Amino acid sequence: MKKPLSQSAPMEHTIIKLEEVLNENTDEGEQPQAIFQTLCLYCAHDIETFLYDYISDQIDTGNVFYAAELLEDFYPYLSDVTWFDFLRAQLVAPTDGHDANVILKSILDKVKGWPDLDLLLEMAAFLTSHGDPHLFYQAAS
Repeated sequence: MKKPLSQSAPMEHTIIKLEEVLNENTDEGEQPQAIFQTLCLYCAHDIETFLYDYISDQIDTGNVFYAAELLEDFYPYLSDVTWFDFLRAQLVAPTDGHDANVILKSILDKVKGWPDLDLLLEMAAFLTSHGDPHLFYQAAS
């Protein structure tokens, strides 16, 4: 894992510890999502939302390698990966527009039956400057 920066070291240290707890329990044969859900029962905060926001902030500040590493490390533990798939699309968009469009299309197909307005608005905003204009139209409509 990336060496923590001095001002964000406590946060990054806590995230490393969280990952260690999850990995240790997975190594003992537990199901990753069950471990994460059990841990979340005892937390006062929504860890999935925190992870999404933290990874998104890392992308926004240009720390894409660390963001990709966090996404890869925590992805198996998440119950609803739709928002995290959106982060994955944001990560690959600068280097592989086609793969980003495939991910975005997959998300849009997934949310047709149960539209998540917040996610669609975030995707539409992202698609104004990245991706296929047809996907923007699909997200916006």
